[in-house]
Amino acid sequence: MKKMFRTWYDTSIEEVEVIRETAKFVVLVDLQRWAKRSDDHYNFFDTWAEARQFLIDREKTAISGLAKKIQEHAETLKKIEAMTCQ
Repeated sequence: MKKMFRTWYDTSIEEVEVIRETAKFVVLVDLQRWAKRSDDHYNFFDTWAEARQFLIDREKTAISGLAKKIQEHAETLKKIEAMTCQ
């Protein structure tokens, strides 16, 4: 058996026992088969450090996206505030 680390959509990292592994799937001790990668729900990694880095990168990407949205809304607000009645 092999030890792997599963991240969840929140911020948790869970150690799991894997009995079989392919390039794209893992089978856990309870015989459930999981894809190694999921959109954002869960992901499997060989080390805890890789799992942690994945969560960090995911949050940095989310923050960048939100910062871009804030900038877009700020620009829209400026346009609206500059509007005058014709």
